[in-house]
Amino acid sequence: MSALALAAVVAGIALAAGLVSARLGISVAAVELVGGVAVGNAIGVEPQEWLTVVAGLGGLLLSFLAGAQLDRKRLSGEWRSAAFIGLLSFGLPFLAGSAIAHWVLGWEERASLVAGVVLSETGIAVVFALLVEESISDSAIGQRVLAATLATSFGTAVAVSVVFFAPDLDIVLFTVAAIIAIAAMPRLSARFVEGALGRAASANAARLALGALILLLWLGERSNEPAILPAFLLGIVMADHFRANPVEAKRFRTLTFAVFAPAFFVGIGLALDLSAASGALGAVLLLLAVKLVSKAVGVGPAARRVLRANRETSLMVLMLSTGLTFGAIAAIEAHDQGFVDSEQLSVLLAVVAATAVVPTLVAQRGIIARAPWPRDAED
Repeated sequence: MSALALAAVVAGIALAAGLVSARLGISVAAVELVGGVAVGNAIGVEPQEWLTVVAGLGGLLLSFLAGAQLDRKRLSGEWRSAAFIGLLSFGLPFLAGSAIAHWVLGWEERASLVAGVVLSETGIAVVFALLVEESISDSAIGQRVLAATLATSFGTAVAVSVVFFAPDLDIVLFTVAAIIAIAAMPRLSARFVEGALGRAASANAARLALGALILLLWLGERSNEPAILPAFLLGIVMADHFRANPVEAKRFRTLTFAVFAPAFFVGIGLALDLSAASGALGAVLLLLAVKLVSKAVGVGPAARRVLRANRETSLMVLMLSTGLTFGAIAAIEAHDQGFVDSEQLSVLLAVVAATAVVPTLVAQRGIIARAPWPRDAED
């Protein structure tokens, strides 16, 4: 299939997903993922290099915007509780997933650790996409979910670094670039972009952020380290800038959800081989159950102490049970490096896809749709 033909397929899936989502009232990200799985397995469409690049940037942009959505002042007194919830959200699934993969499924030690990483993550892109679609990303519960997602992602990022760690110059360059970008971006946006470029400030701020994210994506690929967490942190330090420039933030969000996010969700769906996954359906169901149960056991009691209300606790548990970004990247990278075989890759991607869709649908249809939640102020 030519590049233009694949672009037409992706655009068609994205358009159909938007119509289905509006019709059924379910997350467009979940529909795009399912659409990618269906089309990829029905007619044998596979991702090409250009789609992999655009999809990778889409994952970074979603993570960046999720960080930029956080209100640090509002959450200044809640970081301890978010860190505690995030530690449990990461730790129990990682330990349980690694143990089950090794002792029950008989996977090798490195492959078992990769399984633990996949089960431990919370899908930043999925969480943020749903909160934005439901216009609750700026509400109190939305902010708490994003903060707990950040804490979980820290744990997963550390685990990914340990599993794939291979000390070399590329790791140093990636780390230094991430630190410089996080430290310099707010000042560059405020002084250089706004002060020197006047009416072009909004467009050039977007170009500056895109350039930093593309650099992180490239260096992360060279060093075999996912750039999702640095992108999330970069968004956090840019949060005040975007709040002071809401028009710029809205344009950046529109660009992301119109172009890059569909490529990300559809691309992950196209990479999933259902025939291989169905041949190991028992392993898929077992690992899926391990993730959902360990997340509920770890997050539920801790979240209930902080949130009190059962409805908010249930939403927190479901959102932290999602997966996609780190999980898919870790599984594919592990396969490329020979840590997992093709069947294990299909199992892990199937678990990732299921956790991107199932908790999202339950949260959206079973909790959010039952009664209106306080909406974002701008909506």
